[in-house]
Amino acid sequence: MAVEHRFRLLAFDFDGTLMDSQRDIVACMREAFTQFGLNLPEEEAVRQQVGLNLPDIMANLRPDLKREDHFTLSELYRDVYLERRLGNKLEEVLFSDIKSTLSGMQDDEIFMAICTGKKLRGLVPALEHNQIDHFFHSLHTPDNAPGKPNPTMLQQAMEFSATPVDQTVMIGDTTYDMQMAKNAGVTAIGVAWGYHSEQQLVEAGASEVLKSPQQLKEALSSL
Repeated sequence: MAVEHRFRLLAFDFDGTLMDSQRDIVACMREAFTQFGLNLPEEEAVRQQVGLNLPDIMANLRPDLKREDHFTLSELYRDVYLERRLGNKLEEVLFSDIKSTLSGMQDDEIFMAICTGKKLRGLVPALEHNQIDHFFHSLHTPDNAPGKPNPTMLQQAMEFSATPVDQTVMIGDTTYDMQMAKNAGVTAIGVAWGYHSEQQLVEAGASEVLKSPQQLKEALSSL
């Protein structure tokens, strides 16, 4: 079946776009702050930072701390997250219709990639747990690239798939995703079910904002 749109690389964010990870992220963040002896961050403040590298999130939440403290908090967060995973205390659920949407986008002419602020240590098990790892040809994370909105992760995805900018689209739920797409020169599509508002996404450069995953194929065809 012929692909009915011009895009050959679909790059997806993960947290807030594919996986409904809000409760897990907030819970781990609060436990990390507690272990460090800090007051708990507000949930909305945490939501607005999701998508960035952990040290940058910590810096934005607590700019009064030293940079080494931001890295310590980041490691505490990762340790808490891993402990919860090993104890089966993470929810790690996909948003509704994500799996069927990914399945519907599969085609021999299309590459799918993930560009996320989540490190591989957390990303790979979450993909496997939800049985969607087979949809993606490449994974791009802060393990091997600067964090969003730096365009390196997207550029790596394009290089891996040999796809030019005009045939690449970034799909994400935060302004950082939209800014990364703009910095890489590619089309950006926002999703309204994640961490940032529709207005924020449009102002950051989203060409379209999806209300549901089922709208993705139509949006790709219209751009």
